[in-house]
Amino acid sequence: MSKKTIIVVSLIVLLLIIAVVFILKGDQKDRVKNMYNKIQNSQNFTFSMEENTSDINYKVSMAQRGKDVSIDMYSNEEHTTTLVLENESYYIMHNDKEYYDFGEEKVDSDIIISSLKNIVKDDYISGKEEIFGTTYYYEEFNNENMDFIIYANVNESSTAKTRFYFKENNICYIKNIINSEDENQEELIKTNLVYKVDNNQFEIPEDYAEAAE
Repeated sequence: MSKKTIIVVSLIVLLLIIAVVFILKGDQKDRVKNMYNKIQNSQNFTFSMEENTSDINYKVSMAQRGKDVSIDMYSNEEHTTTLVLENESYYIMHNDKEYYDFGEEKVDSDIIISSLKNIVKDDYISGKEEIFGTTYYYEEFNNENMDFIIYANVNESSTAKTRFYFKENNICYIKNIINSEDENQEELIKTNLVYKVDNNQFEIPEDYAEAAE
């Protein structure tokens, strides 16, 4: 084989390797990372997570409007809201029609963004899985900080992986896969993300009374 032929063959092999790498990288959609970046850059979004089983009826919804944040939590019959308006914080108890005014006391209000930030810094594996008869694309991350876990039991020996399921670019479910010395668990959470808010979520109803401390 001539030197020229060897060079040509080597170039072809190199191009094939580059093509394979490109194809493999192209399969990495980075949908969770893109979602995180879009949320960060958005002035308005509402992200909700809901878990419903025979034992659990729980929903949390975080709405952000500029610097204002409203976090609604529903657990069985109870509904509460943590409200941050500029530098003022409130805790609203809808069942009692009362609220606490925390003034400038700092409240942790970036639970969705901080949780996504913890997860997207690491690599992930991707795949497809059927849920309730529909096939979704997913990205699975190691979840060292146990973010997005709602009711599953977690202890010191627990390790968790979290899958984010998408239909096209829309997130539909989150699944937490939790392993420990005592038991293995899976927690499926229905999700919804829209880039708009309901302004009523950022108001305290007029007929609510301020609770006594």
